[in-house]
Parts: sequence; structure tokens; C-alpha cells
Amino acid sequence: MNELYTIKFNKKKYFYYFQELTKNLSTRELKTLSNKKRKSSKIQFILSRILIKKIAFPDVKMNDINVKFCSQNQALIVEYKQKKSKYLYFISHSKECICIFANEKGRIGIDVEFEDPKRTVLQNTATLFHENEKNVELISSFYTLWTLKESYAKYTISNYLDILKVDIINQLKLDDLSHFSLTIYNDYKLSVIYNPNNNGNIKNIAKNTIESRVLNIEGLQLNYQEIKV
Repeated sequence: MNELYTIKFNKKKYFYYFQELTKNLSTRELKTLSNKKRKSSKIQFILSRILIKKIAFPDVKMNDINVKFCSQNQALIVEYKQKKSKYLYFISHSKECICIFANEKGRIGIDVEFEDPKRTVLQNTATLFHENEKNVELISSFYTLWTLKESYAKYTISNYLDILKVDIINQLKLDDLSHFSLTIYNDYKLSVIYNPNNNGNIKNIAKNTIESRVLNIEGLQLNYQEIKV
């Protein structure tokens, strides 16, 4: 089973409870947190770790669980004592949105971006994208291409700047990779790239039921969505 989790949060609300939220982090994670400069990045880090831990080991005290980066799969893994979660966790975030893809088999490329209505689409496509992509005029279409390129860069462990000029849809066909994109929370674009030979049971996410859930942490309610894919 593959699962996609999305969170939309109000950063000002969580800034207020910042110290209480850090109680859910391990010693290793607190050290990583201290290296982050922006408070918004700190909130993204904390909330993503809390949700991943709750998914992996729901009945364990969260600061006893470690979330680590696995360079081989470019994913997060979760450990509690000698136990490891069966899932790999692939994560992306933008502004006040976090997306986490829990996958059992192999690497996933995932990216979410805020669809900025102020962006000049034609000017950006003319200078950034491949020749075949320069006629994109809609904000939504622009961010579909943008997030697919970012997801592909993550999947292939490539420099994103090198991927910008790639005709991404054609490249995915050449590489026999599957993908889907959708708009979430009205103004965020999400894209996922995967190998259908390793993840043949991933379906068109738009056809699946989205379930809203609530996680209570330190007196706060963390609202998130779970999507079976």
C-alpha cells in the first residue's frame, strides 16, 4: 500500500507553540533543527517529523523515535530501537503546505509548490523551459511542469537547473516513468514521479477518496489528509 499525506497549516499558530512541539523530537532531530535559520523551516521540519512518526509507530513516545535520511533512496526512514518502519518517506514542502509520500517499494520523486498568481508565466517559460514548453500560459500548467521537473531531479538525483531545459513529458516517456499531478488546497500544485515496474499499484490519485484526519499534539490539532494511492 502507498499513502500520500498532505498538511496545510497556519505557521503563526504553530510559532506560538514552538517550544511544546519540540518535545516530540529526538536528540538527533533537535540538533538538525538548531541548524535551520528560518522559523518557518523549523515548523515544517517539526510537523513533518511528528506526522511521519505517528504513521510509522502510532503507539510509541515520539521523542524516542528517530527519523533519518537514507541517501540510497533519497528518502526518510524511521527507527524505534531495533525496529524499522517498512515504508520509505518522501517529502516536499512549500510555504504552509507539507506533502509526505509513504512508499514500500523503491524511489519516488515528489514536489509541491505554491502557485504564485504574481508569477509572469510566459516570461518564465521563455527563459527557463524547453522550446516545446514555451507556449504555456496558465499558472496551473506552468506549475505542473515546474513540479514535474523538480520531482524528476529528485528521482534521478540530478541538478534541478540542468533539468529546467528538459522537455519533461517527453523525458518521462523515454525513461518509462509514470507520473501524476493535481492541485491541492486550491493554490498548491503537487506532482509525483515513479517507476511503474516497482510501483504498479499506484493509481491515478484523482480517482481515489481523500480522508480528512486530525492528530492531537501538545494540545493542538494537526489537520491532515490521507489519500490511498
